[in-house]
Amino acid sequence: MKTVNKKLVTIIIPTFNNPKFLNPMVNSLLHNTSCLALCKIIIVNNGHNDSISIESSNEDNLRIINMNENVGWEGALKKGMEFVDTEFVFFMNDDIHFFSQSYNWLTKVLDVFKDEKVAAIGPSSNVVMGAQNIFMNFEASRLVVPFLIGFCMFVRTKYLKEVGGIITDLPGGDDIDLSIRFKTAGYKLVAMRDIFVYHHGFKTGERLKGGADAPEGWNSVKMQEKTNTYLQKKHGVLKWWEAMSWRKFVKVYSVSPWPSDYKGNPEKDIICNAAKGHKILDLGCGAEKCDDDYIGVDILSKGTPLPLYHGIPGTSVADITGDIENRLPVECDGADTIIAKHVLEHCIDPIQTIKNWKESLKEGGRIIISVPDENVRPGIPMNPEHLHAFTPQSLFSIMETVGFSSTEVHTDYNGISFTGVFDLILVKKENDEKAKNLQSIS
Repeated sequence: MKTVNKKLVTIIIPTFNNPKFLNPMVNSLLHNTSCLALCKIIIVNNGHNDSISIESSNEDNLRIINMNENVGWEGALKKGMEFVDTEFVFFMNDDIHFFSQSYNWLTKVLDVFKDEKVAAIGPSSNVVMGAQNIFMNFEASRLVVPFLIGFCMFVRTKYLKEVGGIITDLPGGDDIDLSIRFKTAGYKLVAMRDIFVYHHGFKTGERLKGGADAPEGWNSVKMQEKTNTYLQKKHGVLKWWEAMSWRKFVKVYSVSPWPSDYKGNPEKDIICNAAKGHKILDLGCGAEKCDDDYIGVDILSKGTPLPLYHGIPGTSVADITGDIENRLPVECDGADTIIAKHVLEHCIDPIQTIKNWKESLKEGGRIIISVPDENVRPGIPMNPEHLHAFTPQSLFSIMETVGFSSTEVHTDYNGISFTGVFDLILVKKENDEKAKNLQSIS
């Protein structure tokens, strides 16, 4: 096996005589991970040396460490850590599975790790406790949580070493213990519900110790009692209770500049701060304009009942009635700013729609667009009325094609959306100046 070069990420996979799940797991990881060249993979084998047979063309990224005895999950992680020289280390069970739909999971994780306060990240799954469980209902796709589960945990290496590394003498709950240590040190734990990893669940634990019905079985009452007692003695009842009462302490993850005691609407404030001029059109305003002085435009006339607005009945506050996908019904002198807050994703032809908006702008006018960020959360499944999905890059390309320059972009303020500010390029004025220069030369 060739020696791997220095990477950015080390993936450690403990295993014990589990080829039925390990081999498909590793192959799914290798084939469904973008930027795999950033990773090296260490499989720590607690079982028979012949229990691993990885069939892959990417074996240069792999290193197998045969322990010749079962040192357990934590012991395997600790052994794997001896070979970690990367900024990040990812712990993975041998019974998980990555899908092609999550191909960009690694880039998403590394993007969140740009926040230096984040110590660890966990994906969503079908078999997992807490906010990572796909059956829990949260509007935001990224959450700050009291704990993460270790079946698939992404960790910043220096913070792991700072809080004491891997501990091997726990009766259980190593992931809760590590989470509490991170939280005590002042770091964030982030659950990324926009990344899904399938988890078969308990395949090694139940095979070795029996199921929850066995007296000392995996996830049995006895095991849970031992774990909880240990955590309470080590960290105190309050910190243990905060972890166990996790629903009370989940927060939307955001790296926005808004202070923690901010009570407003960050998206609305971003839009209002970027709007310029006196004539400002608020397209698809529905039951609430971004500002009372703006001119609301909506297909439903003022006073028309709306089915639901933020979960409660509302009525249209439109000042002008019209279909915002067509030429806007405004005076010929045009608008200084057009606001399109969560409307472009509903339009059948977004490029033609933006061209129509452009016709209603003054020279040097501005368009402010807020849409769901496809980099954060799939936009179309979010709402069946969404027809298109956007990233900042894709929207910038569209706006440049139509004749706008990007002025600023705001992301990570609510865990769902981004807002782009675009100014109309003064092509006509520039052409007139060029014509005058040519005339003077001739």
